[in-house]
Amino acid sequence: MKAQGLPINMIVIIALSLLVLVVVGAFFITGMGRAGPSMMPGNQTCPSMCTAIKGDALASTSCETIPTSNANRYCAAGCAAEDCQGITTADGTSCTLICEDGTASFSAT
Repeated sequence: MKAQGLPINMIVIIALSLLVLVVVGAFFITGMGRAGPSMMPGNQTCPSMCTAIKGDALASTSCETIPTSNANRYCAAGCAAEDCQGITTADGTSCTLICEDGTASFSAT
């Protein structure tokens, strides 16, 4: 008796199908389908995070004392520092957000 095997064409089609499934799965699992950095998990957008930063600033007395937790999230998400303007402290000092390597800092302007 001669052994029955799968034709080479069938093996190639199965391999390509598995590759496509892996790529599609990775696309959805890693979030590569997102429109860009302006949409964040939990529906937090760059503008809404900027609003949170401005709230932190209003509760502070100087640019150096503004908490950086919201600002660090903003910068790490790839939001542009220049898009978050009008940061003012409780005493009226204008501050500029600086994003470097995903870390935030503030300077008086």
